[in-house]
Amino acid sequence: MTRRSGRSGSSRAADGEPPEAHQPASWMVEFQRSPPLTILFSLAVIMIMLVVTRILPVEFLIPAALLLAVVGNGEIRPILAERRIARVGRVVPATVTKLEPMKRIKKHPFETNWTMEYRYDDSGRTHRGRTRPLPWQVLSALDTGHAIAIHVHPEDPERSVWIGGG
Repeated sequence: MTRRSGRSGSSRAADGEPPEAHQPASWMVEFQRSPPLTILFSLAVIMIMLVVTRILPVEFLIPAALLLAVVGNGEIRPILAERRIARVGRVVPATVTKLEPMKRIKKHPFETNWTMEYRYDDSGRTHRGRTRPLPWQVLSALDTGHAIAIHVHPEDPERSVWIGGG
């Protein structure tokens, strides 16, 4: 299989053949934080800096560490899990079954985040997967029924991740 440049995945998906696996797209490795979590993270970093410079007492390290743990567990951990599956997983063909916007009301449907659901077969069993919320521009080239390539965790086929393309 030769590697093509540009948007080869969408033309191949139209032919029913899943695109080959490639490096994770830029949206996958970016940390998409909400403004309140960004503020909490910034507050924790500032508190640590003030303790290090001895402006605040050492007791402020405990709440700062807790803030970092909450923000990290809620925002960073799922992304790191996706990246691990993308790195060690097997490439498996899948079919897009649903594209839907998140339930938040925005000015325009294309300004909100969307999720994609897909179906794939592994070792004779059918599994379903779902992406985390993504900007519409990432999913705009896809439609229900398109073939995509996903990465499946080698030890737990229920865990999968779509890293772009298709």
